[in-house]
Amino acid sequence: MKTFAHAVAATMVVALGSTLSFPQADEAPPPAVEEEAPAFPAKVELVTVDVVVVDKKGRAVPGFDQSAFVIEEDGDPQTITSFQAVELPPLPPDEEPVPRTRVATNQGPEVRAVRTFLVVYDEIHLSLVQALRAKAAIGEFLRSGVRDGDRVMLIATAGSAWWSARMPEGRDALTAILQRLDARYVPDSSPDRMTDYEAMRIMVYDDPDVAYQVSRRFDAYGRVGREREGSRQHSDSTRTTGAVGIIDPYVRARAQEVYSQAVQRRNITLRVMTRALRALAGVQGRKAMILVSQGFIYEQRFDAMRALVDASLRVNVPIHFIDTRGLKALPDFMTAGFMGANLDVQDTVAVLADITLEAEGSVSMALDTGGLVVRNTNDLGSGIRRVSEESQAYYLLGYHSTNTARDGKFRKIKVELTRTQRQKGLKVRARRGYFAPRDGESEEPEGTTSDPMIGRALDSPFELREVPLRVSAFAFDQAATSNRVSVMIAVEVDVRELGIVEEEGRHRGEIAFLIEAQHLETGEYHQ
Repeated sequence: MKTFAHAVAATMVVALGSTLSFPQADEAPPPAVEEEAPAFPAKVELVTVDVVVVDKKGRAVPGFDQSAFVIEEDGDPQTITSFQAVELPPLPPDEEPVPRTRVATNQGPEVRAVRTFLVVYDEIHLSLVQALRAKAAIGEFLRSGVRDGDRVMLIATAGSAWWSARMPEGRDALTAILQRLDARYVPDSSPDRMTDYEAMRIMVYDDPDVAYQVSRRFDAYGRVGREREGSRQHSDSTRTTGAVGIIDPYVRARAQEVYSQAVQRRNITLRVMTRALRALAGVQGRKAMILVSQGFIYEQRFDAMRALVDASLRVNVPIHFIDTRGLKALPDFMTAGFMGANLDVQDTVAVLADITLEAEGSVSMALDTGGLVVRNTNDLGSGIRRVSEESQAYYLLGYHSTNTARDGKFRKIKVELTRTQRQKGLKVRARRGYFAPRDGESEEPEGTTSDPMIGRALDSPFELREVPLRVSAFAFDQAATSNRVSVMIAVEVDVRELGIVEEEGRHRGEIAFLIEAQHLETGEYHQ
C-alpha cells in the first residue's frame, strides 16, 4: 500500500516532469525548444493528413515517398505541398525502469516530438463485465504497446482519473489508477427494456415500425400493468387500421426515458474527449486517442459529435474505438432468464440487427478521424496493440484546399496509393474529412468559464516551461499504525520573467498556487 506521501510525490512528478537545476542569476535561461507550428485543418489553408499504410496483418509499411500518394477533397484532386515520412527505430532491449526522482521540475530537456496516447476509459458506458475486458486490454497496452519516451494519459469519463505519465517509469502509477476504476453502466433487465437505438428511432424519427416491434416484445414478456394493457389495445387498433405516425403512448414514454439517458451519457463522454483533444494543440509527434467503451448511437445532427471530430482534426489526432462488448451475442433481455424464448422470429431478427447499430456513433467517429475500429472480438489486447504498431511508421501529407469557402460544411478526403505503387494486400487509412471553417465561429466549447489557455495547460500531458518551477515533497511523522503523515511541499519559482514591479522601494507581485494530492490506489484527493 503506497503512503499518502508517495501519492503526493507522484502527483507532483507527473504534473511537473524530471529534475533539472535552474540557471544562476548570471546565466542565460535555457533556450526554448523550437517546435513546428501546428496546422489547424479547419482554420487555415493548409490541411494536414496523417496517413498509415498497413499490410494484411495490420503492420505499418514504411518506405513510400510523396510521389506514392494521391489525395482528393470532395472528388477534386489536390496538390500535395508538404510531406514527411516518419519511421521509429526498433525497440531497444528491455531495460530497468528509470526510478522516479523526488524533485520535480518543468524545465527538463525533453522534446515533445514523441508519441502521445490518450486512453479514455469510458466508465459511464461500461458494465461490470465490460470493465474487466477494458482493464485487461489497457493493461496489456501499458505492458507491451508503449516504448521508452512515450507519453500516456489515462482519462476516465466520470471524472475519477486524469493522469499523465512518461513511459516506462510511469507504468506502475497508471496501472494502479487503472485497477481502481469502476463501471457506471447498469444494463436494464426490466421486462420493458429498450435499446438506445430503438429509443432514438422512436424519439427522433417517429419510426412506427420500430415502435411496433418494441410493443410486440413488451407483450411477449407479459403485460406491464394497467397502463400498458390500455396502450397495447390502442397500438393494436392503430396497426390494424393502418394509421401512420401514431405510436403507443407507453412505448413513447419508455423511449423518452431511455433516449434522454443515452444522450446524457453520450454528451459526458464526448465533452471529456473534446476537452482532452484541445489540450494537445501545439504538441508535436504522433498522437492518438483510444476510446475503450461499449460505444454509443449515431445521429446525423449532433453538435457534440461535430465538436469532437472538429477538435480531432484541428490537432491532427485520430480516435481509435475499442468495442468492449466483444463477440456479438443476444442481449440480456432476449435470454431465457428474461423470457426471451417467447419472442417471435421477426422480433428476434429485428433486435439482432439493432445490436450492430448500438455503437455506430463511435464507429463513425473513428472512421471520420482516421482511427481504427476493433469490434466483434474478445481479443481486445491485440486490437489495442495495433494502435501502437501502426504508429511505428506513418506519413504526414499537407495540401492547400482548392475550396476556399468558409461555409462550415464537412469536406470528404480520400487518400490512395498511385497505380504504380499499389500492392496486393496493402490498405491506406486516413481520416475521411474535416469541417471547413465558418466565419464568427468560436473554437472554444460553450460554457467555458476559466481561461482557455490555463485549462489546456492543466489538461495537457506535457509540462509548460514558461514559468520555471521546482518542487520537492517531504514526509514527516509517519507512524506504522497510522494512515496519515505530515507532508511539506517546497516550491521554488524563478520570478525573473513574471513582471514583478517595484513600488515605494519594494517589489510586488502575485502568484496563485493550486496543489492537489491524490492517492494512487483509492483516488482520495486533497487540495
